[in-house]
Amino acid sequence: MTRWYKEKKREHFYKEAKRVGYRARSAFKLKQIQNKFKILRKSDTVIDLGAAPGGWSQVAKEIVGDKGSVVGIDLSPIKPIHGITFLKGDMTKETSIKELIKIIGEKKVDVVLSDMSPDISGAYSIDHARSIYLSEQALI
Repeated sequence: MTRWYKEKKREHFYKEAKRVGYRARSAFKLKQIQNKFKILRKSDTVIDLGAAPGGWSQVAKEIVGDKGSVVGIDLSPIKPIHGITFLKGDMTKETSIKELIKIIGEKKVDVVLSDMSPDISGAYSIDHARSIYLSEQALI
């Protein structure tokens, strides 16, 4: 077990996420964003890019309720969560975008969340460029 992993397991938000049933401590970050900016509303249709393991999708679904919908997409498979649709796909590929559009159908998307991150190479300029590219893909 790495030092980083050991420290993470002792961290308050990690423990709290496990206690309340969130898949990731990042769920609390979305809650903070929501409390400050009110980006999500009841009945919204939400797309969660870079959704694995599903913590942001869980919080989004809590907020949008049964009349809202949440669709998460990630390169990694995501264990199902009741009321949320997950798609294993790559948002940089046309096939994934088409599949996402097919799932959304005629609904208007109200919010696009993105926690996508590139594989980190350690070279700042490369990592930065990859990050910008993923941000641009989120806008498409």
